[in-house]
Amino acid sequence: MKTTHQKKAIIIGGGLAGLAAASALGEQGWSVDLHESRTRLGGRASSFQDKITNEMIDNCQHVTMGCCTNFQHFCKTTGIDQFFRDEPYLYFIGPDNTVNQFGSSLLPAPFHLSSSFRKLSYFSLREKIQIAKALKKLVGWKDDQTERLSFSDWLKQQYQSEHVIEHFWKVVLTSALSESLDRIALPYARKVFRDGFVANKEGWCMSVPVVPLDQLYGDVLNDWFNNHQVNIHMNSAIQNLEIHENKVTHAITSKGKKLEADEFIIAVPQTRIRSLFNEEYLNLLQIPEAEKLESASISSIHLWLDQPLMKLPHAVITGRMIQWIFNRGMLQSDQEDQTKPKTFYYQIVISASNELLKKTYKEIIEIAINELADIWPEMKQIEIIHSRMVSEHHAVISVTPESEKYRLKQKTEIKNLNFAGDWTVTGWPSTMEGAVRSGYLAVENILNHPNHHEARYVPVVKPDLPASWLSQIVFGL
Repeated sequence: MKTTHQKKAIIIGGGLAGLAAASALGEQGWSVDLHESRTRLGGRASSFQDKITNEMIDNCQHVTMGCCTNFQHFCKTTGIDQFFRDEPYLYFIGPDNTVNQFGSSLLPAPFHLSSSFRKLSYFSLREKIQIAKALKKLVGWKDDQTERLSFSDWLKQQYQSEHVIEHFWKVVLTSALSESLDRIALPYARKVFRDGFVANKEGWCMSVPVVPLDQLYGDVLNDWFNNHQVNIHMNSAIQNLEIHENKVTHAITSKGKKLEADEFIIAVPQTRIRSLFNEEYLNLLQIPEAEKLESASISSIHLWLDQPLMKLPHAVITGRMIQWIFNRGMLQSDQEDQTKPKTFYYQIVISASNELLKKTYKEIIEIAINELADIWPEMKQIEIIHSRMVSEHHAVISVTPESEKYRLKQKTEIKNLNFAGDWTVTGWPSTMEGAVRSGYLAVENILNHPNHHEARYVPVVKPDLPASWLSQIVFGL
């Protein structure tokens, strides 16, 4: 009796791109071996134990939005969507220290957020009109000639005031893209506002993990993989790939073991790819180009207080060094150890922190505490039990006007080799959504290769949220 050969893939890297690729192949009945050089999954999304409080803290606060259709699909498929909490509102605190609750009305997109926008306390009517005009032009933008323009230059062309730039455009884009406005390419700025706030009513809806990131990418995910022929090999570094007749034949581990597979996916940062290949393949694979991509840092300040500072689950802070503050004690209330002494735990997020890191951590924490006291005067009477700062120096790739020409496609010039990672071409900036899309795109290439599919096309990447009929009319989407 004839037996059918079960296809096998080897994935190098257990970050979000590699995990997404593994899940997509596992769903299609492939046998998958995923090799991660560290002892945990998640890549840059990691947690560690604070030695003073014994709490697991994240290197950076992660959030997802409704427009992140592929990341949401990955979470639902593997069952880790249970670890997210939906936030019905965003809370903005401007220079007047007023808390502005921001959420959808009953109106269809693109007017679903217009009521909240009109009520923002720190913009005049003239400024709101100024923003609305520029937003309409940005979302409807289709001129490829301005692709190399930085967003700050574009804003100057739209006559946006410094106050509007600081308290509107910078607040949204620095948080979303982790870069300063002068280093953000116009198409990426458009992507954030189009998909996140204009095209679809669900696009802006934010969800936040209620468990540490190591738990998010922990037991539940591993159980799903175990049930779908995905074998996770921790502390297993791949040292080199053997190539013969333009095809990968073996992956060689650091211990010298040779591993065979039909397909290979490299899902590591672009800076780590060079070591996997002999010199002769670097130019063929365009590795020197990918290495030109720059990166941006994200920093987090963790504070444990003896009294509560705010009752909000989070707050977006405009015009200050602090950009977000998350009430981690509230978000993780179901996970709390009731035997511990009661403390109130907050995480402050500072995106695009490259320049800020020229200061010492002590100086940065002091600035943050003073800014909190400016917003909440009661902070002066609260005891800080413990504080610490964590910086992810290469958190994301910088979406500069030059970056797109250095991002590589998933399909390589080697027959059975794909790349995956938020640094590859996905149509998205360097985000969790971009990482998952890259893994899905790599798998889509594999499944639809003539060697692996029958007559039908197998889609893997999930479509964007559809633009509402009214958004199509108003913005020409």
